Amino acid sequence: MALTKTGTDGIKDNAVTSAKLATGAVTSAKIADLSITTNDIADAQITQAKIGNSAIVAAKIADDAVADNKLSDHASDDSFRAVGTNHIKTNAVTTAKIADEAVTLAKLPHGDGSSDGKFLRANNGADPSFETITGTTINNNADNRVITGSGTANTLSGESGLTYDGAKLDVTGKIESTDFISIAADNKKLKIGAGDDIQIYHNGNHSFIGNSTGDLTISNTSDDIFIDAVDDIFIRTNTNEDAIKCIGNGRLELYYDNSKKLETTSYGTKISGYQSSSGYVGFHVMGTRSNEGFGTNHGSGITTYDVDYYSPIPMFASKTIDHGSSYLSFPTYANGRYIKFTAPVAGLYQFELLAAVEAHDGGDWFAFGWEINTETSNSGSDLMNNGRGVCTNYKRAGGDEGAGCHFSTTIWMDTNDYAVLYQQSTAAVRFANNRCFVRGHLIH
Repeated sequence: MALTKTGTDGIKDNAVTSAKLATGAVTSAKIADLSITTNDIADAQITQAKIGNSAIVAAKIADDAVADNKLSDHASDDSFRAVGTNHIKTNAVTTAKIADEAVTLAKLPHGDGSSDGKFLRANNGADPSFETITGTTINNNADNRVITGSGTANTLSGESGLTYDGAKLDVTGKIESTDFISIAADNKKLKIGAGDDIQIYHNGNHSFIGNSTGDLTISNTSDDIFIDAVDDIFIRTNTNEDAIKCIGNGRLELYYDNSKKLETTSYGTKISGYQSSSGYVGFHVMGTRSNEGFGTNHGSGITTYDVDYYSPIPMFASKTIDHGSSYLSFPTYANGRYIKFTAPVAGLYQFELLAAVEAHDGGDWFAFGWEINTETSNSGSDLMNNGRGVCTNYKRAGGDEGAGCHFSTTIWMDTNDYAVLYQQSTAAVRFANNRCFVRGHLIH
C-alpha cells in the first residue's frame, strides 16, 4: 500500500526519543537557534572534546562568568594568555611572581637623551658613572627617601641632598672617595664641628679657612707641611687682626696686636721696636793696666812691650767679669792678657772699648779693631777682615795727646767664631789712668 508523509502534527508529543534517532541524525542545521537551553543539558555533559577549537569567544562569556576557582594555578601550556589588567586581582603580582630582569627599561618611564625625567641607572659601558638626573626627584613613598638636584650623580651641580621625611640626611661614620669630594660652587662651605666651628670655602676670588672655637692647630706627625697659594697667605686672629702675612714672591711679615714688628726684605730683615732675648748673649769686663803701654818705637815715660807692629792688645793686670764668663778666655801675649770672645750663636754683635788712650810722639798714629778668628801678630800688614772690625783710627798732632775714650763697632759672627781686640800703631800707645772697660753683646 502506498506510504504518506507524516508531519510534525502527526507525531505524538515525546514520541521521538534518543533511542529512535539514528547516530548522527540530528545535526546543528536541524536544531533551531536558542532551542537548547542550559536546562536541557545534563551536568558535566559538555566536555572539552565536544567544544570546537576557538568555539568559545569572549563575546560568549558573560562578565565575571569565569571565577578564580575555574582557573588552574599550575597550567603548563599557553591556554590562558589573554588575561587583561582588569582580571588581575589587586596586589596579586608580588616580587616573588616577577622573574629576575623581567622588568626592562622599556617598561619604565624615562627620557630620551639628556631630557628631564630620566630614570637613574648605572651605565653598562666602560664609564661606570650614573646617567644624568636633570631636575628630577626620585621618591620612595615607603620611607620618603628623596634625591633632588641637577647634574650628574658623581659631580652634582647646584644644591643637592639626601633627605629623610623632609629633612636632610645626616651620615654616621665616614664618607670615602677614591678620587675627590667636590663642592663646585662659590661661597658654599664645608662645615665641621657640632657648631659649624671650622668652615672651608671659596668666595670666587679668594679661599678661606675659618675657625670660631678654640685654637686652630696645623700639625704633622711624619714629614713636612706645605701650604701653597697662587697669591698671598694671610693668618688672622679671632679678632680679625693680622698675625702673619706671606706675600707672594716677596716678604714675610709678623705682627703683634695688629702692628707689624718684623718683615723680610731684599737686603735682609727689618725690625720695628726693641729686641730682647730670654738669655743674655754677651760680656762685660772691667780691667786695670794703668800707664802701661803697647806698640813699638816708644818714647820716654811710656812703659812698652816687645810686640810687633800689628798684634792683640794686652789689657789686664787684673780684671772683674760682670757677664759672659762662659764665652770669654784670656790668653797671654806680651806679658799681658788679652780678651778673646767666642760667639755661641750666629748673629750681628756690637763690641765696645772704653779707655783713656794716649799716644806719645808727634805724628804717631794708631788704630783699634776687632779681628775675627786670628791671634797672631804681623809686622807688615794692616788690620784684617778688610777693616770691618775697626772702631777707631787716630793720629796725634803733637805732644802727649789723648784720643777719645769710647770706641765701638758692629760685626757679623757665625757660631763658634771668635773675636780679639787688636792694635796697629807707628809708636807706643798706652791706657792712661787706672781702668779700662771692654764689652760686647748680640744685637740680633
